[in-house]
Amino acid sequence: MSTTRSIHRGKHMYGDRIALSFADRQTRYDELYDEIASCAGALVNLDSRAGSSVGVLSLNCDRAIIGFYGAMWAGKVPNYLNIRWSVFELGASIDDFAPSILLVDKMFLEMGLELKQRCSCVEHVILFEGQADSTAGVWSYADILAQASPISDQSVGEHEMAFLNYTGGTTGKGKGVIHSHASHIATLAMCTAENFFCRGRTLMTMPLFHISGISISNVK
Repeated sequence: MSTTRSIHRGKHMYGDRIALSFADRQTRYDELYDEIASCAGALVNLDSRAGSSVGVLSLNCDRAIIGFYGAMWAGKVPNYLNIRWSVFELGASIDDFAPSILLVDKMFLEMGLELKQRCSCVEHVILFEGQADSTAGVWSYADILAQASPISDQSVGEHEMAFLNYTGGTTGKGKGVIHSHASHIATLAMCTAENFFCRGRTLMTMPLFHISGISISNVK
C-alpha cells in the first residue's frame, strides 16, 4: 500500500471536510485530491522521468505538503530540505539526491536560485507564492498547475522508496535516510495508536523537514 492511499481515503470518506487550513486558504479533502493530482501532472510535465527527485525548501505551508504528496503521486521521490542549513550544506544534500525540481516559498527563493546555480542537477525552481520570472528560471506554482492535467496515482509499491529525509548532521554531514511506503505507514500506525490524531485536527508546529513533521502532517 502506498502512502498516497490516505489521499484517496480522505476524498471518499471525508470529501467535504477541511483537510488543510493555511492563512486564508482552506482546502477540502476532495479539493486536495484534485490539487495533488494536478500538481503531479505539472511535475511530470517538467520532468517525465519516473523515480526522479523533487526538493521542497519552504516554511510549513499547505502547498509544501501538496507538493510533497504530488511528487509521490507522480512516482517521484520528494525531500523536505532542512531550512536551517546553509547553502553549502543544502548544496551537499542536493548533489547527493539530485532533484531536478525545487519547490520554494518566498523566503527561500533567493537561496533556491543560488542552489540552482551551484547544483547542475536542478533544472526548475517553482515558487509557491508570487509571479514567474522566466529570466531567473522561476516558474509560478499557480501557472504550472493551471497548465497541467491531473494524472492518476503513479506511486510505487509499498517496499519501494517513498521519500528521503536527511539527518541533522550535528556530528558530520547529514545523511539521506530512505523511507519506504511500508515503513512510513508503520510510523503513522504508531502515531494513531498514541492518539496523535484523536481530535480530528492537528496544529502543525514541527518543521516539515523533520520526520515528526512529516508524520504529523500526514493527510489522513
